[in-house]
Amino acid sequence: MELPDGRLPESFGKQAFPEPKPFEIGSPAKPVVPPQMPAPPAEPSKMPVTPPAKPRPTSPKPGPSRTPRTPRSAQTPPKPSSPKPSLPKSTTNKKPPVVLAALLAAIAAIVCCAVSCDQSDDNAAGDRPAARVTTAASPAAEVPVPVAPVLESSSGPGKCPAIGFLGADELGPDALDARRAVKLAVDRHNVSNVTGCQVRLVEADTGHGAPSQLADALARFGDDVVGVVGPLRSAEVGPAGVWFDARGLPFITPSAGDPAVAALGLGMFHRLYPTDLDVADAAAVLLSAKLSAGKVFVVRHDGALDMRIADRLLHNTAVTVVATAQVQAGLKDYAAVVGQILPSGAESVYFTGSTAEAADLVKALRAAGFGGPVVGGEPLLDLEFSRLAGYAAVNTFAVCGCGEWGDRIYGEEFRKAYQQPPGRHAGAAFDAALLLLGAVGDRPRSRADVRQTLAYGPFVLTRGTFDFTDTGDLDRKYVEVNVYRPNVSQSAPEMLPMTTIRLSTA
Repeated sequence: MELPDGRLPESFGKQAFPEPKPFEIGSPAKPVVPPQMPAPPAEPSKMPVTPPAKPRPTSPKPGPSRTPRTPRSAQTPPKPSSPKPSLPKSTTNKKPPVVLAALLAAIAAIVCCAVSCDQSDDNAAGDRPAARVTTAASPAAEVPVPVAPVLESSSGPGKCPAIGFLGADELGPDALDARRAVKLAVDRHNVSNVTGCQVRLVEADTGHGAPSQLADALARFGDDVVGVVGPLRSAEVGPAGVWFDARGLPFITPSAGDPAVAALGLGMFHRLYPTDLDVADAAAVLLSAKLSAGKVFVVRHDGALDMRIADRLLHNTAVTVVATAQVQAGLKDYAAVVGQILPSGAESVYFTGSTAEAADLVKALRAAGFGGPVVGGEPLLDLEFSRLAGYAAVNTFAVCGCGEWGDRIYGEEFRKAYQQPPGRHAGAAFDAALLLLGAVGDRPRSRADVRQTLAYGPFVLTRGTFDFTDTGDLDRKYVEVNVYRPNVSQSAPEMLPMTTIRLSTA
């Protein structure tokens, strides 16, 4: 995710996933409860024996069609305990003498009378008989008192977990949309799960990205936080990832596109977003296969993102980069650059600058008679681009790893809650939150449980099917990059989705 001016502000031991099918958000998996072992029949010669308590449910091993990835964490999950065997049946079949049976019957009558009298005294004193458990004295066994689990929204063993959101308000509407989407996902989960865990959302803002601000934001995530959506900036993934790794806290970034962060060896890192290189590859496919304009002139700044994209296009066999021009940030007069483009034989232009710079460039190109496609990144999605460029924006396109929300009901809920439709970065944040909430389900879960769930994909989310690689990056076969074009035929400027490029079939 970039700033409005176009620059970048600067697993684990796994337990078997409980279902042998893709993890589909919207209907979180229920715990698999083994059938209760029947109690042995009472023998006439013995007092009734209470059956043992039900064993805790354990997750079955994944089916043969599921092959888990190699874990990125050295932690080894505890082996599920085997259910306790039922009590053996009595080894005697002899019937007791008649005298002994009569004696036992008399003792039972005396005990029942004593219990009845005790309950009558309780009722007279105002106690609730149902809240008290009274058992007859027996040397064989005691009747266990069932205790319902306490589900609370606080830290500690057996408590309901929380998820975190690590945002950056400096990024403006995109960050606000992401924050709102995560909150909406948590609210939806709690409403549909009124009898189970009520998940708490812990929000933190990294401000301008200073180390002290990042440290303060991370300190907000206590022991009850089992997963985090964020950070939004690529520059914050590395330092935040070290902090998350030290605490075994998994995190999913919905917008950081720097491909280098996946090579940092972060065990808790997951990315639900295409990288900058994926976007450059999609631009090459757009220019060569869909626009038939494979001879490209690249105009860029000297920033890391700009140089990374230019180098990727240079080495992409789908297009031919005829020349590259480096320009200073804030440039307004592009006459000299256009003078290099026209005689180069270029059929198209790729530009990595800001919104206002892109508008100035396309106006200069059209004024000089260049009518070929102009392709850019996320800055061209800003509605200010269409307003500034006007009809010069015809035949320009924006490629972005962001995308439209994939859930119509979610879009309606977002609009009702915030009086506006969700932005193009809200969908990835919403899906990241759903993925963490689906791992929590309707019962208390730990960070280790969430990590183990994220190791088993693919996951069916609102925007499609996704999975993570061994490094936590988005599996390339599920990567989709969206292409937008400006709508200049109306008085209100807007960007319209044109097509989606799936890199696995490109």
